[in-house]
Amino acid sequence: MNKVDLIGRMAASAGISHDDANSIIDAFRKIMVDALKTKKEVSLSDFGPLMVVSKAELIGRGTRSGAPLLIREANVLGRQRN
Repeated sequence: MNKVDLIGRMAASAGISHDDANSIIDAFRKIMVDALKTKKEVSLSDFGPLMVVSKAELIGRGTRSGAPLLIREANVLGRQRN
């Protein structure tokens, strides 16, 4: 499902216009991104907690050459494992 699909389904489900649904989704995204940027955990019932987790640097392999490649440390969106 992409953003356009989500907007359409939200508009139909809530009985609101596509523009209103788009505004709600944009506001929700901004709130989520701002919270995650400050390293806060975001927990939604029936969806679970989301948080930024740090992935360590590692050595990978090039798909064509097979040569070793350094994959840098990165912060990624993750879910808490139970």
